[in-house]
Amino acid sequence: MTVFLHKFFSEFRWTDELGSGVKNVKKYLKIYANGAKPIFIEDDKFRAIIPLSCPVFGDKAEKIISFLGFDKENFPENSLAELRQLPLLQKLDEIEDTDLFLFQKGSSWVEKGSKLKNIRIHKINNLRFNDFQKGVSLAEKGRKLLSKRNITLLSVITMCVSPVKIDDLLTVLKFNSRDRFRELYLTPLRQSGIIEQTIRDKPNSPDQKYMLTEKGKMFLGGFEIE
Repeated sequence: MTVFLHKFFSEFRWTDELGSGVKNVKKYLKIYANGAKPIFIEDDKFRAIIPLSCPVFGDKAEKIISFLGFDKENFPENSLAELRQLPLLQKLDEIEDTDLFLFQKGSSWVEKGSKLKNIRIHKINNLRFNDFQKGVSLAEKGRKLLSKRNITLLSVITMCVSPVKIDDLLTVLKFNSRDRFRELYLTPLRQSGIIEQTIRDKPNSPDQKYMLTEKGKMFLGGFEIE
C-alpha cells in the first residue's frame, strides 16, 4: 500500500523518488559547502555524514606518500590526485608542523586500525614524538612508528583511493606473489569493509580493480569508523 501511494503521489510530483535524497545531497552539497563530499556508510546501520565544510588532504598528500615510503615518481598520478581531494579530519588539517601532522596521522591510523580485527594495525612500540622527530627522512619516520606489514596495508589503502588493478599494486609495492598478497592484504581489507572490488559479480575478471569504500575513505581521513 505504501509503495502504491508513493507511486501515485510521484506521478503528480508531490513527492520525490526513492533514493533521490542521496542523489541530491551528492549533487548540491559541493555547491553549498565549498566542495564538500557526503559520506554514506552501508554497514550494519546505514549512516550519513554531511560535512558543512571540507578540509582535504591537499599538499599533505605528498607528505603522506613519502611517509609511507613511496617514491613520488612511481606513485600513480590518479591516486595522488584523488588523495589530494580526500576529506581530512578538521583537527588534523589544522596541524601545520609536518612532523606533528604525520605523528598524529599515523597514531590515528593505529588507534582506529586496532579496532578492525581483520587487519590489526599496531605501533611497533610506544614511540615518543621527540624520538619520532629524529628520523632523517619522512620514510624513516614512518618505519619508526609503523611495522613493515602495517606500512604495506596503509600503502594499499592509499593507492586504492582510485580504482587500481592488483598487478599495479604488486608492481609499485614490489610484491611477487599474487596469492600471498591477496591473503595478507586484499582479503583482510575487504573483510574489514575498507576496500571493495569494482566488478563484484565477476571476482576473477581480468579487468578487476580495487577501490576504497566510504568506510575506507573515512579511515584514511582520520574520521571515526565505528
